[in-house]
Amino acid sequence: MECRLLKPKDNVLLVLKFSAKQLDRVERQLDPAVAHFKHTRAGLGLAHLETEPVLFAFKTPVTEIQLSVTLNFNFRFVTAGSDEADYLLHDLNLRCEPLEIEYDDYMTYWQRLELENRLPSFEGFFKKAHYNSDLAFAGYQSSQDFLKDFEQQFVTSNAFKQIETLYNWVFKIMEETPDRKKSRRNPS
Repeated sequence: MECRLLKPKDNVLLVLKFSAKQLDRVERQLDPAVAHFKHTRAGLGLAHLETEPVLFAFKTPVTEIQLSVTLNFNFRFVTAGSDEADYLLHDLNLRCEPLEIEYDDYMTYWQRLELENRLPSFEGFFKKAHYNSDLAFAGYQSSQDFLKDFEQQFVTSNAFKQIETLYNWVFKIMEETPDRKKSRRNPS
């Protein structure tokens, strides 16, 4: 990364930039049964990738609650002089929504990433993300007790591993260059 002195008025957008070609590659390679990718024409607006829901069974002191867990990637267009910096990863959010109809709220873990200079691991994202919800389950003395129990169960669950695998896969596809793939197929 090039280092230079920043002036106070500089808008700093660091490393998490991706070209429209990289986002198109993700869209082509992801199975539609696993994720949905929506974006406008290259160079315009937002690009949004949402995983298909993963089921997580959360055991409270009173009952077991089924949660639908999705991971959302939001990319924002950047006006830049190069096609290699069309979009930046603006934020990630993890949404956990109870399937039972008596709960009318959901939990969100959210982190803005546009000013980060490197991509966190999925576990790093989960630990650092901002939590937002008024959701409460019976059997807990406080919302902190509930949250601690939820997070301990979630990080050791299959749902966490499935979401983490998809998170890693998305960025692996983005980082692959077509030339590298071609040279593996046709060694000369």
